[in-house]
Amino acid sequence: MKAQSDPITPDEWLLRIIWHDKFVSTRTPIISPRAFEPRGPKAKKPDDEGISLFRLACLPEPSDVLVNIAADKRPANGIAGLTVADLTTLGFTVGRKDHEPEVGQSAILGHVVVPELTWALYAANPSAFTPRLLALAMLASRDGSIFVRPAPPQ
Repeated sequence: MKAQSDPITPDEWLLRIIWHDKFVSTRTPIISPRAFEPRGPKAKKPDDEGISLFRLACLPEPSDVLVNIAADKRPANGIAGLTVADLTTLGFTVGRKDHEPEVGQSAILGHVVVPELTWALYAANPSAFTPRLLALAMLASRDGSIFVRPAPPQ
């Protein structure tokens, strides 16, 4: 397992938590491009610094990224991965996000952000992001990129 202070390498897998409604099994891609849209000001935690992902190499298990989600809500979340190279090919960068967890939360190791996917940048011109969000969804939907599928809604 890597320390979160270790350099981020192009071959590393980054994990994204994806709510069940962004998994659309009847279409291609399986994961909606909306899974990569930054959260806005109405969200509990807006994506002011970029969307969050987690370095798989820093975690004992992929499901560890769900630790701060209430236990009864965890099954409704999936986990998909992209490599750092996938992101850089699309013109994105990856930056470390070492932060203090909120009260009552655990620190999740290997937290990173994509600074080009902030709410402010996205809101200024959403249509400019459409092709790259679709590309991210296609990459996250490929074989071997889905680490955890969400449970079907009850």
